[in-house]
Amino acid sequence: MKLTKTILFFSTILASAFSFSYNNQPEEVLAPIDNIYVPHGYDDNDNIEVVVKGTIANSCYKVGQAFVIKDIKSRTITIGVKAYFYSGAMCTPIITNYTRTVNLGLLESNVYDIKALNNPAVVKPLSVAVATSASSDDYMYAPVNYADIDIQTTGEKLLTLEGIFPRTFVGCVILDKVLSYLNPQDVVVVLPIIQIVDDKRCDNHSLRFKHTMLLDETFETNGLIHVRTLDGQSYNRYKEFE
Repeated sequence: MKLTKTILFFSTILASAFSFSYNNQPEEVLAPIDNIYVPHGYDDNDNIEVVVKGTIANSCYKVGQAFVIKDIKSRTITIGVKAYFYSGAMCTPIITNYTRTVNLGLLESNVYDIKALNNPAVVKPLSVAVATSASSDDYMYAPVNYADIDIQTTGEKLLTLEGIFPRTFVGCVILDKVLSYLNPQDVVVVLPIIQIVDDKRCDNHSLRFKHTMLLDETFETNGLIHVRTLDGQSYNRYKEFE
């Protein structure tokens, strides 16, 4: 009899636990979007990427993936970001920024409106030019996996890039030059141009690289570091200056 009561007791606990878990599945909601960063300089044969930025108010929200709604006829592209709200959890009131890089793919030459699905105040223009060459990019770009901007004691702003060069059958890959420009006013676009050489510069050549340079212009307080990388991709980082 005692064994039967014990089994029933633990069965009731397990059933309650299962019911709690089942009834406390996260609710799918839309994450708030504060801004959309739209780098300039894309052509109609580029893989176009933009970045959305938002703010989460507490730890009960987990940000998911972004999604895109295209209306090519009206030249409007709307972006939303899924989030999951865990109502049965203990919520810590902590403000957290999030970003998502959104792949828009190929777009015909035109001017588009990029909108936030749940924030009508956020609308940014995207201008897509006609490509001047058959290749996806005018240059080969370095495979950057880290970028940051630091304010020096002089007030100047120092850009740091890091990454790993690809291997080649002949010669080696070197960083030829790095171009940067501010366009629009909240996006620093960085073009780390590489080339393949077969000379003494390949002696003791390291695949890992680090490059620093002072920037002529950047955003004032906060914005996006947008670095074009190899294979038509980009490295993106939201930056706030203290």
